[in-house]
Amino acid sequence: MKNNIILALRSCIGVLKILKNSTYAPIDKVKQEKKLIVCGNGPSLGSQMEKYLRVFQDNDVICVNAMSNTDWFTVIKPRYYCLMDPAAVELPERLLLENRKIVDGLWSGLERADWGMDLVLPRSFQRSAYLKERLKRVSCAVQYINTTPFDGHPFLRDFFLRKQLCAPIIQTVVIAAVYYGICKGYDDIYLVGSEMNFAKEIEVDQNGMLYFNDTHFYAKEQKRFFIDSNGRPIPIADFLEADARVFREYMFLEEYSTKMGVKIYNATPGSWVDAFERIDLEMIQ
Repeated sequence: MKNNIILALRSCIGVLKILKNSTYAPIDKVKQEKKLIVCGNGPSLGSQMEKYLRVFQDNDVICVNAMSNTDWFTVIKPRYYCLMDPAAVELPERLLLENRKIVDGLWSGLERADWGMDLVLPRSFQRSAYLKERLKRVSCAVQYINTTPFDGHPFLRDFFLRKQLCAPIIQTVVIAAVYYGICKGYDDIYLVGSEMNFAKEIEVDQNGMLYFNDTHFYAKEQKRFFIDSNGRPIPIADFLEADARVFREYMFLEEYSTKMGVKIYNATPGSWVDAFERIDLEMIQ
């Protein structure tokens, strides 16, 4: 009885959040002609694009974050581009210099897109005055999605997900990209460049500071310390708990995609993401 009451209260709170933060604007379904390749920016992505370039060019691709600031961006010509980091629409003077360079680079890259591409953004970004200035310089269409999570009765959650009024917990931008692919109605979604094996790179420096060796396919390995945006140390327990939430959200996506008749494959070599069926990218050539 107690659990049912708590679930009912959570459902009511979830509905109120949706009413406040979400807008009913269904995403148009895509014609079932191609598969969707979801590109994280993990270290394996570069070699996969080199080896299986035709796979990327013959199917629809969604890229994320700073991939636009690479030469591969204009080679792959992704059909979709997903940004979820609030820093991407933050006023420049509020960003650290290093972060500002990354944000400026990704927007400069997006300005190069002279093909049909949808820019996928959370609906909350619409409140950013700075985003309007950024969008004036890009030619791609903009697709806003509701990213409000729903923590209530599973029946209601699935209903709101099908109506695209809520979303899985967007712990990483790749989760948002996969979810968008489900919303677009793709039958087959392939995950590449998503190793998610940060934990094995955790080390401690001579001062006792925790860090991990962060690598993207387009950048050299760099030390990334466990600190928040204000420079305060993040406990390793918090880091690992956040990692665990990511893996659980992938498990949830697998469960939801099955209900929607969508098949998700993990084609990332050495990936720790175990929610999806493994496959070699050469299998879809």
